[in-house]
Amino acid sequence: MKRFFRLRLKTLLILFTIVAIWLGFYVRSARQQQAAVHALGQLGGWSYYDYQIVKGSFDPNAKSWVPDWIRLPLGNDFFHSVVSVNLVYNDDGPKRIDNGQTTGEALQYVGQLSHLKELLLKEGQANDDNLRYLSGLSHLRRLYMWDAAEVSDLGIQQLAGLRNLEYVHCSNAHLTDVSLAIFGQMSKLNGLSLQGNRFSDRGLERLKSLSKLESLWVGTGDTHITDTGLKYVYGLKKLREFEFYNAPVTETGIQELRTALPKLTIYHGIVENPKPKQYS
Repeated sequence: MKRFFRLRLKTLLILFTIVAIWLGFYVRSARQQQAAVHALGQLGGWSYYDYQIVKGSFDPNAKSWVPDWIRLPLGNDFFHSVVSVNLVYNDDGPKRIDNGQTTGEALQYVGQLSHLKELLLKEGQANDDNLRYLSGLSHLRRLYMWDAAEVSDLGIQQLAGLRNLEYVHCSNAHLTDVSLAIFGQMSKLNGLSLQGNRFSDRGLERLKSLSKLESLWVGTGDTHITDTGLKYVYGLKKLREFEFYNAPVTETGIQELRTALPKLTIYHGIVENPKPKQYS
């Protein structure tokens, strides 16, 4: 009998130790997220928790499953994960607020938000070096980088392991076909908005296995896409919009593209002062 009680006590002590260790990690993680949210706020950003995002959008009236008398004293970070960070603008209220800070310091804090699904950046907030902080965000689905003049193929290589990405916007950067080859390995992509970069036919060839791709914007930059390149998208049966402004294509090439993909909306032609998609 004594042996039985000794074994039971030992088991309880082991379970208690495991629970204590787990609780320690949990509290540490919550405090880390709390600190990151505070730092991002100081840098002009806005962070959103899982319960605040309803059907893909922020809902100011959303309610947490945790009673306020428990949640408010401790804070959201002990019960909820941050799933969206916007370092560009906030339009939750009656008037839109734009973030005037474009420092690259913010991404070191973003990288601590392990459950992040959406991230919005602009200008110097993203660069080839600090994109490394995103490499461990395996849950990231949507990434926006507007006017990313400090991002090149080297920066996109930092994202190569993010195979759950579904949408990427990176405008006015220094991306080439090397970046398209990286995106071509991300099988879950349904949208690429990469205006203001430098692409060619070879780059489009690297995207031909993206069977879920619905939207592709690759024009307005130093675009070297020809009729040959257009043929590489014939197999993208889910593609619904395709933009290649300033590409040296012919009317014959465009007509053949329309025949291959009759449901496709095409944006092409010559634009003297191209303006890629703006913050929205």
